[in-house]
This record gives sequence, C-alpha cells and structure tokens, in this order.
Amino acid sequence: MRIKILVLTVFALSVILTSALAADIAGTWKGTREMMGQSMEVSFTFVPDKSDATKFTGTSPGREGAENKITEGKIDGNNVSFTVAMEGGMMPGMKIKYKGAVTGDEMKLTMEMDMSGVDFSAMGGGPGGGMGGPPPGGGGMGGPPPGGGGMGGPPPGGGGPGGGMPSMELTVKKVK
Repeated sequence: MRIKILVLTVFALSVILTSALAADIAGTWKGTREMMGQSMEVSFTFVPDKSDATKFTGTSPGREGAENKITEGKIDGNNVSFTVAMEGGMMPGMKIKYKGAVTGDEMKLTMEMDMSGVDFSAMGGGPGGGMGGPPPGGGGMGGPPPGGGGMGGPPPGGGGPGGGMPSMELTVKKVK
C-alpha cells in the first residue's frame, strides 16, 4: 500500500514539475518578419495539449482567409518547435518549420520553409508562360517543361520538391 502511494506521489510530482518547467505559450503571439523586401505580420495561437504539457497545437492565419494548422508542437523547457502547414494561398502543401526559445512574453524563432509537399505542376500556366527557360532547364521562376508559370518546376529545372529558402529569424510577443 505504501509503495502504491509513493509511486502515485512521484508520478503526480513529475507531471506537476514538467508542467511548471515548460514554457507557458498558451494564447496568441504576434510579430513581423521581413521577406523579399516586405514586412509581413505573423500570428500564432497556441493551444497546449491537456494530456501532455510538452506538446501543443494551434492555428496561424493564412492568405485569403485560410487558417493554417500548427502541428508537431513540442516544448522542452524554454525551447519550442512546431510546424505550420499552409492550407491555402499560392503554395498549398508547403510547411514552415519553426524552432526557438521563449523568454517571458517573447519568443525568438528561426523558420525554415519545406516545399517538398508542394505540387508545382498545379501552379504553371500554359506553354511558354512564367519566367522559366526552355526545357530541360526551366530555371528560375518557371514551372515544368514546356515552361509553366509557377514558382519553380521539378528537377532538373526549377526549385521543385525539396527546394526552399535559407532559414530566417523572427521574434513574436505574447498578446493574449
């Protein structure tokens, strides 16, 4: 009987300590990021997992009224990581992976774009459209041969699956 009580007490304390040591990210966080010479407002609403204090989900507003889901949210002390899956806009299927640290009501993040889930063939225009070169290159901003109008075609020509941009830094602050 004593062992049962001791085990339950240790378990309860470990759950409480894990919750206390994890950063409190519940709520809405906002900031701006520079991308291609323009400032863009960024917003995240984080919802902690009720059964596991080290996990969370949430949403982030997207283009044209779309709401992007936050998945793979993890908290380890003050360190956080999560993925935003783009639902609408110009590149559905793109994922943005964030990693960073929380200090009080401020979160410093690095973001990395993962375009491996983007269907570039669905973005192209007709033959000769866009800014791509002739096959097999299609380099730069063109779609798949014979020269669609998307944002990079599949290899060997454009940015295609697995392509992306270098990681960028972002600071957001808790607003609610």
